Amino acid sequence: MLFSLAARNLMRNRRRTLITMSAIALGMALMQVTICLQHGTYQDTIRRGVGALAGHVVVQAAGYQESRDSEIFLAESTKIAATLRGLSPDAIVVRRTFMGGLLNSTSGSAAVGVSAVEPDNLKLLGSMHEYLIEGAWLQGDRDIILGQRLAQTLDVKLGQKLVFMAQVDGEMTSRLFRVKGIYRTGADDHDGFIVVIPLTAAQALTGRADAATQVTVHLPHANDWPVAVAAAKKALARPDTEVLSWKQALPDVDAFIQADRSIGQGMLTVLGLIVAMGVFNTFLMSVLERTREFGVLQAIGMRPAHIARLVLAEAVVLGVVSIAIGTGLGAVLTWPLIEWGLDFSDALARATPMGVCWRPR
Repeated sequence: MLFSLAARNLMRNRRRTLITMSAIALGMALMQVTICLQHGTYQDTIRRGVGALAGHVVVQAAGYQESRDSEIFLAESTKIAATLRGLSPDAIVVRRTFMGGLLNSTSGSAAVGVSAVEPDNLKLLGSMHEYLIEGAWLQGDRDIILGQRLAQTLDVKLGQKLVFMAQVDGEMTSRLFRVKGIYRTGADDHDGFIVVIPLTAAQALTGRADAATQVTVHLPHANDWPVAVAAAKKALARPDTEVLSWKQALPDVDAFIQADRSIGQGMLTVLGLIVAMGVFNTFLMSVLERTREFGVLQAIGMRPAHIARLVLAEAVVLGVVSIAIGTGLGAVLTWPLIEWGLDFSDALARATPMGVCWRPR
């Protein structure tokens, strides 16, 4: 009977009830969309960062994480990759080598960072391959892919030759490449510095036939990384190797996500307080306007405690219905974002290292 009376009281003043319900429902929908966008941003950042710079599981030579010395290599990388494939048959296992050096053309030269990859595996990951705007993906040992800004700096086009020079074991070594493709991520620092070559070309440059900087595992389900890391550590218990999770291999990415999540939670808390204060104000006005009604109820025998329960029941009914409507509205607004995403490439191209259609997942 209490909830029946509460529903009748709410329907008596429909305008006030609809305004209060609209505030709660819209606040709920906005919070839902914001949380979904935030979560989608984190998942996309992890996916692209892990795909381009590390893996869900990273195996590398001991000491590389601290020093970042490009001459610290992981020996027997083929054997280690085979072991990791056995542990995670559904995952993609990638060998990478990172180097630094000088890239020369007939028009100039530029310092570059080299990411040497196994072409087929990295293409399956859909990382740098997604950003090609000219040419094709790596095929031969002499192919090289560079960013649009770097191509403009060196004044080169598809098919033209470049010479890469690097210092290995205290001596200079060089190799001739031909421009196979040009990519654009939208981040000028990345597009003007990073080049991609086949892993076999890097091994020829370093003189280490089976060496790599990292062997990384890319899981079909990102949340499975704790189990995969534990299994890799058990299988590769060697003093000359270290097994890291993506959070340990990319601490800056993890720190950014944690900081942004804290800021987002603070903003949502403020939004919730604003909505709550608005609802509280509405109910306070409702109670103050109904002093005569409450007086009549007391005159016919209703106790003050029962009146308080009646007001509380009205709040419960209003809140439950409004939250249900807000959840449905939030789902309607979120669905197209999940289906098609939200393109922030123009707004965030200079602020993020990799480009960017954020979508909640």
